[in-house]
Amino acid sequence: LLFLNFSGVREGISTLASRLYDNQPFYNYGSASASFVFTDLDFFEPAKNWLSYGKLRVSYATTGKGPIVPYRIDPQFTVATTTGGGFAYDVFASNRNLKPEFSRNLEIGGEFQFFKKRITLDVAYYLINSKDQIVANRLSYGTGGVLKYINGGEVENKGIEIQLKATPVRQKNFVWNTTINFDRNRGIVKKMPADLPLYYDSDTWLFGNVRSQVSVGTSITNLVGYNFQRNNAGQLLISPTAGLPL
Repeated sequence: LLFLNFSGVREGISTLASRLYDNQPFYNYGSASASFVFTDLDFFEPAKNWLSYGKLRVSYATTGKGPIVPYRIDPQFTVATTTGGGFAYDVFASNRNLKPEFSRNLEIGGEFQFFKKRITLDVAYYLINSKDQIVANRLSYGTGGVLKYINGGEVENKGIEIQLKATPVRQKNFVWNTTINFDRNRGIVKKMPADLPLYYDSDTWLFGNVRSQVSVGTSITNLVGYNFQRNNAGQLLISPTAGLPL
């Protein structure tokens, strides 16, 4: 009738360990869930001829993860192939304050079976909030590095998932089952890493003048580009000093 589940995890990851600093490579996360089979109540017994099974569920979980690549806590040196040889700082600068990123997931849903399980409907709504995300941030070349992994930013994903299963034909030697799925997700950037005004995935433009770039309030799949200025007649405006389109 009523089911409860709890779990707890303490995890350690070597990419958060350091030889130079007293870093803590361990972190904790867990989950809790509950489900209620309301059709087991005597009150629903008269409805069993059309409502074969009904369950409501809710769950809350946290998950954590560290950097997927090593040598991001301590400084890393690479072999220099330029004149003079020797060693130089890596493209990635170190960050002794790097910590795990965490996600919090809330899900509410239900499963309903009708007409002796000929039709099954499963519906779920979820909300996922990810904070302290580990991202590679651009640096000034004066720091000796090009990129640096930092914690920052907050992304919220929410959506709905619907699954409909049906058995239109059920005979002794033939059974026809069909499944229809629908899902909708919306991911919104709530906060930028280090309060940056914008963040783009790469220096490379994907197509023409379009690239993947996000800022507060935009979708995580946002694409941006630029346009030249035009007058009311649709003609390009040309800079009188540079001779180039504005």
